Amino acid sequence: MKNKIIMILLMCWTSISWAKMPDDGDPPSISSFYYNGGSLVVGEQVTLRWFSHGADECRLIAGGNVMSVPVSGSKAVTVTSSNMTFKLDCMNLYGNAVRTI
Repeated sequence: MKNKIIMILLMCWTSISWAKMPDDGDPPSISSFYYNGGSLVVGEQVTLRWFSHGADECRLIAGGNVMSVPVSGSKAVTVTSSNMTFKLDCMNLYGNAVRTI
C-alpha cells in the first residue's frame, strides 16, 4: 500500500512538473480572440473577447483606432466598415503576440 501511494505521488509530481507555464523569459501568447457576430453591419456594435497569457499590456486596433485594453477581457466596438478588421497586439519585455480577425 505504501508503494502505491508513493507511486501515485510521483506520477502527480511528474505531471505537474511537465505542465508548461509562461516563464519570465517567454513572450506572451493569445489563446483566444473572437467577436460575437456573423457578418459586420455598419453602425452596429460587436463585442470582442480575448484572453492572453504572460502579457504586460495589450492594444486593440479596430478600424484604425488604437485602444489600450486589459490583457484579458472584452470591448464593445462600433462597426465603421463591412470589411473592418480587428487586431490584438499583446506585449511584454520579451516579445509580443498578434492576432487578427
